[in-house]
Amino acid sequence: MPDPIYKQCLDRIRTDILLLDLPGIADAAGKVRVWWGPWERTPVDHPIVIHPAREDMRSGKGTIAQTDIGYGCQVTMAHSKDGDQAYLETRWNKWRQELRETFHNRRLTNVSEVYKCVVEPTASIPPSFKRQSYEAHALVVRCWSREYAEAATILLEDEGNLILE
Repeated sequence: MPDPIYKQCLDRIRTDILLLDLPGIADAAGKVRVWWGPWERTPVDHPIVIHPAREDMRSGKGTIAQTDIGYGCQVTMAHSKDGDQAYLETRWNKWRQELRETFHNRRLTNVSEVYKCVVEPTASIPPSFKRQSYEAHALVVRCWSREYAEAATILLEDEGNLILE
């Protein structure tokens, strides 16, 4: 059985970030993490943490009966407040630009259910980053998937009354 769409999105975003070869992420495998735990305890031991964010839904109208679900995948980028702030801000801005170019208005590779990703700014930063004096910034990569309701089948017509299955 394949993984749920949400997990596939988070894992694929992590993989794509690792492929970007971002400055400051030399040992990539240990620096980018997907976090499923409680949001308020998001770990700060990784410069980039990917975790679930609010989902969005849009229902279709008419006979198609479809629902678009936007799986929110927050990418929180952090760095210590120590060190050369100009360098750290330059690196952070480079990360944001690379993420936007990689995901905005694109499909996720190997996640066939996702027809488009949209990159959104967000101001929500996990409290653990603030408590430990990290400078943190975040984006949400919203992965849009379309689900269709099963169509009703007309079994028979009985004196003008439709009987649906």
